[in-house]
Amino acid sequence: MKKFTIVSLITSGVMLLLGIIMVIIGVTTGGIRIIRSFIFDETRTIFDHLNTGWNIVQQEMGFGFSTGFMGDHFTVSYNDNYSVYTTGRYTDPLAVSANEVTDIEIYMTAGDLDIVESDADDIGIEWNGVGKFQYYVEDHTLYVISLDDLGDLTISLPEDLEIKTYQLSAAAGDVEVESIKAEETMIYLGACDMTVDWLETDNLKIETGACSLDILNGTVGNMDASYSASEITYQGHITGDADFRGSMGDLELTIYGDSDQFNYNINSALGNVDIPGCHVAGWSQNTTVNNSASKEMSITSSMGNVEVIFSTR
Repeated sequence: MKKFTIVSLITSGVMLLLGIIMVIIGVTTGGIRIIRSFIFDETRTIFDHLNTGWNIVQQEMGFGFSTGFMGDHFTVSYNDNYSVYTTGRYTDPLAVSANEVTDIEIYMTAGDLDIVESDADDIGIEWNGVGKFQYYVEDHTLYVISLDDLGDLTISLPEDLEIKTYQLSAAAGDVEVESIKAEETMIYLGACDMTVDWLETDNLKIETGACSLDILNGTVGNMDASYSASEITYQGHITGDADFRGSMGDLELTIYGDSDQFNYNINSALGNVDIPGCHVAGWSQNTTVNNSASKEMSITSSMGNVEVIFSTR
């Protein structure tokens, strides 16, 4: 027993000495600077996301409709030059001539929105509301605005309608979209559930907070997504570069084709990132995978999970 105790003490002393030597080496090679930089950077990241969350809470409690927390700041108001519809029912299957529209901008505070395809030549509106909403065309842009509870609104778009810019902003509520075909697509979501059955766009920008977004079938050129406390799934093609930045949420991508179609730059603070052949987890992990590919995928995850799956369909 005494021999075991002596051996244990000697082993402990050796390990302590090695530990001291490793600390000295770490300090002399810049370890303190790295630790300090990591703590400051990650703390700043966490507080940035907490600030985003607080902005969302302010929005949902009715402090005003401003989607600055979801991207470039813009403030929305009803246009005094056009009618504002109040509580009741309104139906017009030929509300807007599709020939007049090259862009779409939709802003809603809360409610249920359905955007469907139709075989008509014009854009239709069907509304059963409890608050207010407005639609009008100006400079070839169709605006749909509701700063109240939207109630239920269905917008019918011609199935062959292709537009330049499609922007949809929803602070809360449920959004169902059958099809988006646009050169540029921008989706800004607060506490909202949104499903897109089909998406075809050259450039896709997503900014979300506390939402659920499902894109069931997509063909996207360049994809840029920033999310906080959100659940996002995407399935389809990505033919250009992709950049994903998120925290406190889950991102699941099912991409058609082989995994070596991208080079990868992964930065994980407190999250987990899974791509074929690579798993990143734990504190401040940075990984680069060079497949000599023509496309780049950048993933930054803080307190969240990212899974990238490749499929041949």
